[in-house]
Amino acid sequence: MNDKQRAKLAMFQTTLLVLKEHTGDYTANKALTAAVGAFQTEVDLLDPEHQARRPESGGLTLVKKKTRARVVLAAHNIGAALFAFAADPAREDLPLQAAVDYTQRTLERQSDADLIRISALILTKGTEHATNLKDLDVAATDLTELRDAITQFKAEQAAPRAARSEGAADTKELACYYREAQALLVSQIDRQLARYEAKAPAFFAAYQSARKPNATAGRSAKPAPTPG
Repeated sequence: MNDKQRAKLAMFQTTLLVLKEHTGDYTANKALTAAVGAFQTEVDLLDPEHQARRPESGGLTLVKKKTRARVVLAAHNIGAALFAFAADPAREDLPLQAAVDYTQRTLERQSDADLIRISALILTKGTEHATNLKDLDVAATDLTELRDAITQFKAEQAAPRAARSEGAADTKELACYYREAQALLVSQIDRQLARYEAKAPAFFAAYQSARKPNATAGRSAKPAPTPG
């Protein structure tokens, strides 16, 4: 873990502390409560002390990657058909086109949370237009495959993720965990918190303060003076 990552982790931990201290302000907000829970899981994975306490997984990371790829493939299959259906000049359904406009590559690049959200939307739209999609080579079994893949992926997300065998000691895996945590903050928690500026100003102010990046985190060390 480098200095920039340590500073980022400190910001994550401070932000999480504020969120936990102000739980009473958003108890009724199930979406925010779930996002905070997912964020805590990611922060725990990055905490060196937590890593030292966790057991070996026996390959959970590999299992999760296979399920993730299964979700991507199934979602892209149905999403591409939905896009073609929506782009038909006979209907020109622009909102539907926009909702499902994801290539396989863009799906692969989504955070786990966003992949689940997007895939669930594609499943919902695919179910709504199931009859029309039959002419685009999408069968009921394809919808079932996506539903099952999402369910399995969610279950693996909810499992004790601290048991990933490769762990955060691996550089690439560590970077992935940082991206997951950052994505949760930006795409879910930050957006939700904007609603609390007027409803819970003390909470909002504390959160905004915690989210400020360390101004020195990204600075490079000054080179030592050259001997004269």
